[in-house]
Amino acid sequence: MVSTDSSVLPGIRPAGLALVVGVILSFGASILLPGGAVIDPVDQNDFAAVIGAWTDNAGLTHSVNLVFIFAMLLEAYGFLGLFRLLGQERSAGNSILLFGLVTSLFSWGVFVIGMGMRHIVIHIAQHSLGSGAGLETQAQADQVALTTFTAMAGVHFAFLAISPIATMLTGIGLASRFPDMSIYKLAPYGLMLSGLAGIINLIFTQHLHDVDLGLFAMISSGLLLFGALWLLIIGIGMLQGRYEFTGEDRYAW
Repeated sequence: MVSTDSSVLPGIRPAGLALVVGVILSFGASILLPGGAVIDPVDQNDFAAVIGAWTDNAGLTHSVNLVFIFAMLLEAYGFLGLFRLLGQERSAGNSILLFGLVTSLFSWGVFVIGMGMRHIVIHIAQHSLGSGAGLETQAQADQVALTTFTAMAGVHFAFLAISPIATMLTGIGLASRFPDMSIYKLAPYGLMLSGLAGIINLIFTQHLHDVDLGLFAMISSGLLLFGALWLLIIGIGMLQGRYEFTGEDRYAW
């Protein structure tokens, strides 16, 4: 287990601040992403139309991508603070929490890879890859961009498969640490519910092939926002130095 006095782990309050800011930034970026519900909305099943919305708003899309990446790094830093809860005690709750935290960090890494691929999709659609790439016409560049987009969609699907598991395990691991009922005790149960619903959504879509992938994406996005709400509450509790997040018997001011 990770030692609670390890100097390599961030303090719980800075970690809480990073988690809060990361969640807020990711929420804002999801709203501002071109092709979504607010800016130049398009059918998410029409990959070419999505790429068109991105390239028509290339500057904004690139900026949103960078915000997403920075937000994931902040959220990862916030979760590193929760490793302090593991201590030297060996228990089922600690093992589940450790699994949830590590899996969450991994899922955010997968998400960042997808954001990098989005940058490449826009670059190919706008500027090709240079004369050495053998893309002599815009149609060829568009085809390569579409192929790269499809691969990016696969990476994002992997994130959507891993993230609900990570969310549910983190919620289970945190839930037993709250002796008194409060909004902060509800947050781990909210994470558990969000993760479970995400797993059900994933299995339902995998086994019923006539289900619209756009519907799956819409439900997944809604569940991610629902989970983000509880992450925000957890981050606020960490920022306050509540004892449930410090592993101590008092507030860590």
